[in-house]
Amino acid sequence: MKKLFILSLAFLGLFLNSLFLNAESRVALVIGNSNYEGKFLLNNPKNDATDIARELKKLGFEVILLYDGDRDKMINEINNFQEKIENCDIALFFYSGHAMQVNDKNYLIPLGKNFSEEKINSLKVNNYKNHLEDQAVSMDTILERMAKPKNKILILDACRNNPFSMLARSMGSNSKGLAVMKVPKNTAIIYATLAGEIAEDGTGRNSPFTESLLKHISKPVSLGDLFADVNVDVENKTDGRQEPRSEFGGSAAKIYLAGKPETTPPVITNNTTKVETPTNVTSNTTKIEIPTVEYEGNDLTPKEQNGKYGFVDKKTSKVVIPFKYDGAWFFIEGLAFVKLNNKWGFIDKTGREVIPIKYDSAWFFIEGLASVKLNNKWGFIDKTDKVVIPFKYDNAYSFDSGKAEVELNGRKFQIDKNGNEVK
Repeated sequence: MKKLFILSLAFLGLFLNSLFLNAESRVALVIGNSNYEGKFLLNNPKNDATDIARELKKLGFEVILLYDGDRDKMINEINNFQEKIENCDIALFFYSGHAMQVNDKNYLIPLGKNFSEEKINSLKVNNYKNHLEDQAVSMDTILERMAKPKNKILILDACRNNPFSMLARSMGSNSKGLAVMKVPKNTAIIYATLAGEIAEDGTGRNSPFTESLLKHISKPVSLGDLFADVNVDVENKTDGRQEPRSEFGGSAAKIYLAGKPETTPPVITNNTTKVETPTNVTSNTTKIEIPTVEYEGNDLTPKEQNGKYGFVDKKTSKVVIPFKYDGAWFFIEGLAFVKLNNKWGFIDKTGREVIPIKYDSAWFFIEGLASVKLNNKWGFIDKTDKVVIPFKYDNAYSFDSGKAEVELNGRKFQIDKNGNEVK
């Protein structure tokens, strides 16, 4: 009898990391500040935060999600975050909204009347600095609160066309963007644009930076490689107007968010294991709900030897499929996707190449279909390599209960197995 276990999609990221990263503990604080008053309003940060939180949850993060936080709410969630990350393996902070620097110190701008246009205009010049230090949120505070976790990641999609720049100029700073911060050991600090430059808010659902990050965040590559890809994407999207910057301390560039395939999966000891949808995403407005699907248990596991990947029997450790691939992932619905010469295809448990190794990228077979990428577009194939849904999407995710989420021209929506858009 086949071993099946039921796993919620919301828990898929955590499952992958229990397979590939020995169940690392991961906690993220995600803040999106959009609803500033008057001309300070931003369109996309709330969307950015929502979408990043969803993807991080898939990658096994416990997510604290805050929208439109005033200073008190931001500090409260930062304190909550500090408590949760004390002994965790990866702590991640993501911020989308207004921010500024003064005298090489960076500040996140909360919502509320303390940063309304009326309040700013009413301040005397010599009161600007005290007002900023008292009412904004210093990035120094964030770094201090993130001191204990093994690995730290800070992602700042800020420095949009900033009406608060008048404060900076009044305090002797001519810079439009953020200052580069000193990077602690085993810490990655990612800026949406270069020091002193402006990041675009974007005309679609997300900023150009967050849109690119969402495109690449689930790739099984190191943090250094991930943000190298993001940088190229952002430069292309903005015609060179915006260039992200990544700073790594210690071994932070080698952190994997989506897991590494060479780690041995845990043994499944019972016929059916049910994992309930986690309730570890908190928000002051909404909770992300993701449905439940089934996945097949594995008797073979990917292993690495001398830079090549193969598969071994989980119980006996006997090599079943030789070490000849550049990358390999575990079996789902009887097939595993493997990488050779920078292309992806699928093999069965005898090592037979069922689907040619010709795709630029690939993901699991779920409900009989797999999303694959060819010539920079995503589509869906069946297990005979027949194209079921044409290659036309900018991104495509696995099916669940007959529906799959896809992206096209900056818009996300769901389709059925005929490729028709559904509600």
